[in-house]
Amino acid sequence: FPCGNLKREILPKALKDKGIAMESITVYQTVAHPGIQGNLNSYYSQQGVPASITFFSPSGLTYSLKHIQELSGDNIDQIKLLDGGELLKKFMQGRNKGSHRNLRAKVKCNWPPRPRGASSEN
Repeated sequence: FPCGNLKREILPKALKDKGIAMESITVYQTVAHPGIQGNLNSYYSQQGVPASITFFSPSGLTYSLKHIQELSGDNIDQIKLLDGGELLKKFMQGRNKGSHRNLRAKVKCNWPPRPRGASSEN
């Protein structure tokens, strides 16, 4: 199956466990967008510090977090950080050092979104 260089083994393992042979072929590389810093600089200069940021992948977080922290400065704690799923939640929980330590507790798994009025305990 066509995949990226950062693929996980969930699908290959599930198929193998069912006796289905499969070969993985890397067809793309996950890399930071070359304009990430300029795009973030532009946003911050026009809009200021964002109220919230949602990350949908560990790569997105990894590539942008340093720039977001630099641009936000002391206001980083005012940004509500959300993630788009369990994979990112696990990624953040696994970070125990460096600049990620302070953000680890702030990232909350809010995907899929719950209907209004639904308890987060559901």
